[in-house]
Amino acid sequence: MPEPIPYKNEVLRKALHMLLSIAVFSLVIWEPKPLIILFLVLTAIYLSIDISRLKFQPVGVIYKKIFGILVRNEESSRLTGASFAFVGASITLLLFDTVTAISAILIIGLSDAMAAIVGRKYGHTRIGRKSLEGSFAFFLVTLLILYGYTGMDISKGLIISFACTILELLLPEWLNDNFMIPIAAGLLITIL
Repeated sequence: MPEPIPYKNEVLRKALHMLLSIAVFSLVIWEPKPLIILFLVLTAIYLSIDISRLKFQPVGVIYKKIFGILVRNEESSRLTGASFAFVGASITLLLFDTVTAISAILIIGLSDAMAAIVGRKYGHTRIGRKSLEGSFAFFLVTLLILYGYTGMDISKGLIISFACTILELLLPEWLNDNFMIPIAAGLLITIL
């Protein structure tokens, strides 16, 4: 397992995760179509920068100076979690209605962030690369999002929260949770 980035850097990284949720939540306030287009453009720009940093050393140097404290060691030779989050959120926005998409993106932005923060600080019961404590934080925040934002029936919220938590906990490392969770959450919300 690669050496984790310092805890304060992880908190800053997860604060940016939360910022993604806040940005997408603006769809509730303003007209969704132009904001979705803007989000797709920002996704394309960030993804281009992330790919460029891997392909062109001068871009990588500049990227490292700006974002270096946020990049995990294993991301030095592959796309960052931010790229996967942008792409996963973009696909979610295109596939699902606004309420479902916002809920699913809030789950990756808030639930995943809290899982990492709680898991890194208080996680003593290890389950592979994750912790039971972090997974419990993920579950609770997801349930709060589903019940509090959508007003979803608590039994459906429990099922979706549990399924998303298990998915986040057991996903193989090569299947990035920032990409998979919002799409899976959107599907579960739609089906149930």
